[in-house]
Amino acid sequence: MTTTPLAAITMVLHQDAQPVGAGVGTLTPGGPAANAGVRIGEVIAAVNGTTVHSARELATVLAGLAPEPQVPVLLSDPQGGTRTVTITLGELPGG
Repeated sequence: MTTTPLAAITMVLHQDAQPVGAGVGTLTPGGPAANAGVRIGEVIAAVNGTTVHSARELATVLAGLAPEPQVPVLLSDPQGGTRTVTITLGELPGG
């Protein structure tokens, strides 16, 4: 499990073992993802229009974004539904 400014995440695999995104495993209460309505169990499929297939890709995308902007995040739920939330990115403590 990898911790990012967005949430604690894991790689989620499709039935054919292909990565489909970064699964949300935990949220920081009052953090940017929780405030935007991201839920544990959802899968982050894209951030700011960039598709992510793994926790590593999500971390890379987030690292390339400046703190403060609002970015769209595409989520999918375990039932296959999708939705987009807007997250205001924060800065890592000590960053």
